[in-house]
Amino acid sequence: DGRRVVFGSNRSGAWETWVSDPNGTSAVQLTSLDAPITGAARWSPDGQMIAFGSNGEGQFEIFVIPAAGGKPRRMTSHPALDHAPAFSRDGKWIYFGSNRTGQYQVWKIPVSGGDAVQVTRDGGFVSCESPDGAYLYYNIPDPAAGASTGLWRLPVSGGKAVKVLDNVHGATFAVLEQGIYYIETNSGETRLQFYHFSSRKSTAVARNLGDVPSTGGLTVSPDGRTILYSRLDSSVEDLMLVENFR
Repeated sequence: DGRRVVFGSNRSGAWETWVSDPNGTSAVQLTSLDAPITGAARWSPDGQMIAFGSNGEGQFEIFVIPAAGGKPRRMTSHPALDHAPAFSRDGKWIYFGSNRTGQYQVWKIPVSGGDAVQVTRDGGFVSCESPDGAYLYYNIPDPAAGASTGLWRLPVSGGKAVKVLDNVHGATFAVLEQGIYYIETNSGETRLQFYHFSSRKSTAVARNLGDVPSTGGLTVSPDGRTILYSRLDSSVEDLMLVENFR
């Protein structure tokens, strides 16, 4: 509904899922899993649930939790790694990326519970449906290059996948009715672009965004007027000297 923001933070000492006002105030911790990493959270279409990933038991699994707070419900249970959940537009499915076939593909699982179904066959990781629920947009990671092979589109009802964009910075994209907001890196500059479905061309929205993580963190408010993205402002390492350790 645009009135709250969900994010991952280690401000309590461990990475947990939090919600806050759009300006970052009134932050409330939702989870207390005490896992090495808990995050990649996404709202359900009705704003009542939040899906997220966590590796509290060694491997990453998908969970859901009421947006008002409560006990998380585990959605997946598999020896492989399950990441990056996203609700379908009708709220009945949760998409996620998993390497359970040996290669990362997009899968989906019923919100009510049940078996996971493989969606993509040629690779896939972070995904989201178009606003009308007709297409699934997703990126395909390229482990050798440490990047992605671009943004792809697959009909939800079945069909052939088509590449939509080439130069997308990892999983930083958000799909709207008129087009796609995404971040690209060009000649060392990270900038926000908007791809227009009507013209099939991109225009620059903001430039020099800084150090943006390629793992995601780009979203747009429901009214399309506010864009939220993650940026790494500083990375500090300390050199420690330990004396007389023998």
